[in-house]
Amino acid sequence: MEEKREKIQFGRLLKAQALAALRRRSKQIQDELELDLKILKSLAAKEAEVQDIVTARREKAKADARWMKQVVEEQLQLERAREAELETLYREEAARQWQKRENQWQREAEARERLMREVLEGRGEQLTRKKKKVPTATLR
Repeated sequence: MEEKREKIQFGRLLKAQALAALRRRSKQIQDELELDLKILKSLAAKEAEVQDIVTARREKAKADARWMKQVVEEQLQLERAREAELETLYREEAARQWQKRENQWQREAEARERLMREVLEGRGEQLTRKKKKVPTATLR
């Protein structure tokens, strides 16, 4: 009987040891799984953070593109206004140059007319003097 009792106790001891070993192994697996879960959560958080950064960069790039488009449109409008101003100045300058040329031509024409008058008057005087000299010469 004693032997039977020892066997039962030994069986109980083995069961208790096996149960303790199972519990330790179960706790080890749970700890490993919790660590894996913690790592996965950390990875998910990092991925979300990276995604937030990517989204923020994308939004910044879009905002920069919108701003740059606005700047380019403003510069284009400014250049068009400058071009229109230059066209106006060119037309005004061309009109001034044309008027200046017209005035010069007018002065030249007047000078030619005056010169022609002087030449004709001088020639007329020469002819008149010649006519006056011719009769005196023929009378002698």
